[in-house]
Amino acid sequence: DVDRESMRRADPLTATFSGVAWDITNSTTPGQRIALIGPTNSVILSSQANSASPNGIPVHQMPLTLSSPVEGAAIWVASHSVNYSGVWDLTGLNSNLANEFSLAARRGTLTQDGRDLHIRLQSPLNGTIEIRIMYDWIRSESPIELLDLFDRPDDGGGVLVAEWTPSQDSGWEAYRIYLQEGNWSSMPTTADLVMRAPDARIPMWSTTLAEIATVNGVPIIDGVDIYGVALIEYDDGTLGEPSPIMGPASASDEVPNPPEWANAGPAEGGADGDLYVEWRKCTAIDHAGTRIWAVTQEITDAVGLPTQGADINSQANSTVLQLEKGRPYWVALTCVDEGGLHDPANATIIGPVVPTGGINDGIPPNPIENITAYDTPEDEGGRITVEWTPNNEDDCAWHTILIRPSLADELTPTNAEDFANATIVADCTTNSTIISDWGGILLEDNTLYWVTVVAFDAWGNGDYGNVTIVQVSPEKNVRGTDPPGRVENLSAWDHPQDMGEAIDVSWAATDVGDFGYYVVWASSQPVDNLAATWARCKDDVGACGAVKMDIQYPINSEQGLIGLTLTKALYDGDNVENSDPDTIRPNVPLSVTVTIHDLYGSAFLTGLPSVVVTPIDNRDDIIAPDRLQAPIVTDVPNDNGTAVYVEFELSDASDIDHYEVYSDIIAYTSSGHRQPIMILDRIVQQPIMVKVIDGGETIMSGIPVHIAIVPVDSSGNAHRDLLNVGSGKAIDNSGDDPGGHLPDVDFTVQWSEDGGAIEIEWQELVRTDIRSYRIYVSDSRFENTDEADMAKGGIIGTFWSLEEFNETLSYDNSTHWFIAVSAFDGNVWKHLVQAKELKPYKAPSDGDGDGTNDGEASAGLFDLIDMNTMLTILLSLAIVTVLLLAIRGRSNRSRNEALELAHAAWGLPQEEGWGDNEDGEVPRSPDADLAGTLIPAASQIQASQESQETQPGVAPQVEAPPTDASRRLAELSDDMFGDTPSSKSSSGDSELDSLIDDLL
Repeated sequence: DVDRESMRRADPLTATFSGVAWDITNSTTPGQRIALIGPTNSVILSSQANSASPNGIPVHQMPLTLSSPVEGAAIWVASHSVNYSGVWDLTGLNSNLANEFSLAARRGTLTQDGRDLHIRLQSPLNGTIEIRIMYDWIRSESPIELLDLFDRPDDGGGVLVAEWTPSQDSGWEAYRIYLQEGNWSSMPTTADLVMRAPDARIPMWSTTLAEIATVNGVPIIDGVDIYGVALIEYDDGTLGEPSPIMGPASASDEVPNPPEWANAGPAEGGADGDLYVEWRKCTAIDHAGTRIWAVTQEITDAVGLPTQGADINSQANSTVLQLEKGRPYWVALTCVDEGGLHDPANATIIGPVVPTGGINDGIPPNPIENITAYDTPEDEGGRITVEWTPNNEDDCAWHTILIRPSLADELTPTNAEDFANATIVADCTTNSTIISDWGGILLEDNTLYWVTVVAFDAWGNGDYGNVTIVQVSPEKNVRGTDPPGRVENLSAWDHPQDMGEAIDVSWAATDVGDFGYYVVWASSQPVDNLAATWARCKDDVGACGAVKMDIQYPINSEQGLIGLTLTKALYDGDNVENSDPDTIRPNVPLSVTVTIHDLYGSAFLTGLPSVVVTPIDNRDDIIAPDRLQAPIVTDVPNDNGTAVYVEFELSDASDIDHYEVYSDIIAYTSSGHRQPIMILDRIVQQPIMVKVIDGGETIMSGIPVHIAIVPVDSSGNAHRDLLNVGSGKAIDNSGDDPGGHLPDVDFTVQWSEDGGAIEIEWQELVRTDIRSYRIYVSDSRFENTDEADMAKGGIIGTFWSLEEFNETLSYDNSTHWFIAVSAFDGNVWKHLVQAKELKPYKAPSDGDGDGTNDGEASAGLFDLIDMNTMLTILLSLAIVTVLLLAIRGRSNRSRNEALELAHAAWGLPQEEGWGDNEDGEVPRSPDADLAGTLIPAASQIQASQESQETQPGVAPQVEAPPTDASRRLAELSDDMFGDTPSSKSSSGDSELDSLIDDLL
């Protein structure tokens, strides 16, 4: 029996290992460590191991035995550590171990102090082992190696990027990179490079990539092939061996990518018409700004869109545009670099968006009604005409035409959820359009399509579910027609303020109905025949340096011309067919043309008009355009003599920017102190009208004006001396009528019976040169058609009824109107007319009163007499009145000069009592009867003179010499009574002569 408090203990306790025994009875307290083997009491094991590890390393399996004479005593023991030493020949187990270890060492993490090599040992049991490895090596220079040399992406050019391996040598001080234009003729050595300054020196050991902007110490030029080597600079100043040559590489100015995304909407808290636009910030290294366009027609890119304002600051990614409230807009965005390059062909497009106020109610406009669709007649197929009744709701913003192909035996769809956009009509008043594609895919002839129209409000709400859907198929009605005509009004210039890497092109828009797109070409070879080139490039015109543009008409252009900037052209071939595209090169002349294609790509490809332009590096441009020949200065017809027309030959300089116009009445050959009176764009409609001279004074009629035209290039260069000056006069010919050779038209005018229209009827002019008639209307009296509105032109016949004034408002029959009819010969019409007054309308009387002339045009004296005739009559009456007053005034003088004149001239006897009146006046008597007194007296005097001349020896009677006044009175008498005067001599009575001259 054993007591409950007793414990069975192994005493004594013996530990045995490899034949050696230790009494450990007194050391078996919990937590106490027992060292059996140490430096002073080591145990030698057999050299022959009795087992091996999985990888072949010898292993000794040696047990530790614990024993005690006490049976059943419990013992707990744990192994804490085993220290042992040994030598193993690992290469005997793995003959490739040295190479594998070297490879592992080379793959270790390289630092400026060496490599970090991590070795992991695995064991089936937990334990600790300390290993010391000795790796003997001999220093041999290990040169670095250039891994890559490439153009820095998305930048402005002039920079290459080099990448190399890190150094493995001790004593490293820095990396050196050397670049060379063109390859070395032989492998460069350290001696070759020691005297050269490196293009890059990197003293940071961990840096293995750098941007380099110089080659052999000078700035890198884009497009030049460059090669490079790298080497190590050691801390003792020596250089390592150069790496193998890397190259070629060339720098380039990349076109920045447009923003990745953009959105737009009404500006919160903004004014009506404010549109808030936000976009992903541009990422180009040389980013200079963001270019934005807002247009009112549907677009898919920004090619050909004119610049609408300054670029947005490079640090901004949002802005507010001030636009017309409630009108749909499409917004295009591109990123612009410091060189002005951007990518309009891939512009980020959003729209339609509407700048509007108010709150989005989320309710779409009512469904569109009366939708019809039919094949567009008289075309080459692929087009459908769609008509509808426009939505007239206040918040309607645009109509979208939706379409998709009709599946076989398909019932009419009930919604348009899966329809594609064919086009967007950017208003709610248009009621028809022509479509030619669905989702960018051309319509196929004789294929059925489902078509519908959906109205959208300013917030983009539209109802795709409640729609009217119709079915239609396009057909080809006309065969064998010509493609669109060749381009017209083609011009090209150097792009301003660049390095000669772009040109500007403009041309007149075509108005063909089946327009597809334009393609703009530029080549160092002639481009009048592009048939073979088109066959090679039609699937990707960009691969041939051409630009495709699908905007038919210019946007915001007053001259009707489309403009485009080209940055690529075809080079390096003996003809255009085998030329390759490249960035436009400075000072290399380019031939430019534009082909116009229809929906199916057809176009004239031979006999193409072209122009030649030379791109110019404007940074060093100091050459001014050649002086122009003297302009032609002519009078402006039918004006008041205050303007002249000027025509001149345009400059053939490629970099022409604008023209300065100088005008003065003083002859000159140099601009001197004069300032231009106007600045003309390089595209100018001629002739131009000049109204002022230097200083702003108006041109005066009859005074010569001298005009010179000075061409100015985009760098501001111009010749302003030794000018070729043209001269001319302005003539006041405002009274001239260009149609004065045409007859007047006799017409009648009256209100219609109900007073709702004006009825004009005239007599037909029987002349072969009369082509038609024009009717002019005004609310005031006029004598020249320029002072009235043309109510109707091109009238054939002798009657017309006018119902609306200016095609907007009905004629007010409660007021006066003035109407005239003018003849037109195909070139000019009669300007000076006799307008007739149409009095206010009076309803016809129900009684028997006459009332027949109510509402008819007045035919009174003032309607038949024009202003010139009236002035002539008034002037004649004034002359007669002055003459009568003058004669009567002289008859009241104390000495009647008229009778004295008669007495002196014809010897009339003086009446008694002449001058006896105390008041110096004579009684008023009837006017003298010149026919009864002066003329017989003159005849008697004449007879007396003849009698005296026939009597010899009789001395002639001395008489007062006749005055010039008497001669003039005699002429007046002759004019009045038909008698011939007897004398026409003059004595010089200047006062009386002057009076009679004034009267006559």
